[in-house]
Amino acid sequence: MKLSKVGIVLLAIGLVIAILAPVWKWGIAPSFVKLPTDLDEVKTYEGVLTLYVDPTSMALLPPDIAIKLPLVISRTITSLGTEGNITNIEETVQGVGPGGKTYMEYERIYSMDRSSKESVEGYESDMDRTMYTIFLPFGVEKGTYEIFDSDTGELTDTEFVKEGTEKSTDGEEVGIYIFEGQAKEKLLVPPLGLPAEISGTEVKAIMGDGPEALAIPDDMMIPIDYLKGLDVTVAVEPKSGVIVNVLDYVIDYYVDASAAGMESLKLATIQYAQTPESAMESVDSVLDSLSKLSLVENTIPLILLLAGIAIMLLGLAVGLRSKS
Repeated sequence: MKLSKVGIVLLAIGLVIAILAPVWKWGIAPSFVKLPTDLDEVKTYEGVLTLYVDPTSMALLPPDIAIKLPLVISRTITSLGTEGNITNIEETVQGVGPGGKTYMEYERIYSMDRSSKESVEGYESDMDRTMYTIFLPFGVEKGTYEIFDSDTGELTDTEFVKEGTEKSTDGEEVGIYIFEGQAKEKLLVPPLGLPAEISGTEVKAIMGDGPEALAIPDDMMIPIDYLKGLDVTVAVEPKSGVIVNVLDYVIDYYVDASAAGMESLKLATIQYAQTPESAMESVDSVLDSLSKLSLVENTIPLILLLAGIAIMLLGLAVGLRSKS
């Protein structure tokens, strides 16, 4: 069976286009899977700040009269621009309590590789970080990931626990992986506006009149080491690596009293979780990203494959018809 020249050309074109389908899917498409450059998200959390010390005198309070303050926490994530394959992202957090008073507030700038999502040094980042921060990588697996804690400068192991689902505002379900992480490390700076050092008088108010405290002059200033305990449970959409829901986030702040032969003294606890409405909005955003990923990874190669087959069939038809 011989084909006309037109048929042969069409067959060749169709074959090339069909071959482009797997080349696109496994060779080209992965280069498009990157962090977006137009992030502008606001997430909302609700929780409680519990104080175990008098914020003025630093004296320990009896457990039954610990001060509990409701908090509404707003977290904004915004893209600041890119430099090559590096993106700079600003995170702004504010926790507001009764009377509109701010009890928790910080601003951070992260620099990370758009493909791997790992932190990089330099660029606009406000500190040198390693591994992951506010995102996990694309294609999250059921394993353990190291998350950099900007408060302590240390890495926290976050482990896969189980699978689950989260819903969008329209009720569409998306599969998620639940991860948990715990840590207790020294803080780089005092938390909650607490002082970096206190007087001997204040030490005695905290520790009582034990022999260690009595040996400290009242006017002597003592540096304080603060510790941060962390217990986190989050829901991650595995394909995008986005944390769509903070199920439980507990931060405990302590004074490290080991130098005085005492156990750590708990000062405060912040416990919060993402609101249901905010979590559903996070799922909405992820579903939109997944549809774009599907276009690049699945739709385009499928179109190339079908177009290639169609052109090859057309080449066969035209070639045979011409010869006949």
